[in-house]
Amino acid sequence: MELTEVTFPPGQAISFENASRTIKIHQQIWMISGQLIIKTGESSWRLDKGDCFAFSQPQLVTFSNPGTVEAKYLIALVSKKSSGESYV
Repeated sequence: MELTEVTFPPGQAISFENASRTIKIHQQIWMISGQLIIKTGESSWRLDKGDCFAFSQPQLVTFSNPGTVEAKYLIALVSKKSSGESYV
């Protein structure tokens, strides 16, 4: 498991692609302050301070900060090979 605190500038967006389909990535986000929008395909979720959101990373995920202040959040990443190997 990897645990990281992220400070994300206002008005910014970034996309991540899970190019390797042999590794599944599970993410859990806990909002410390600010706002964050997470978009996967046609679905999107808005997170505010205190919100928690868990998902498995699809092919493409976009994070954006629609606010006027920094967004701060904690993200936990756990990966697993598709072959049935345990999460590492």
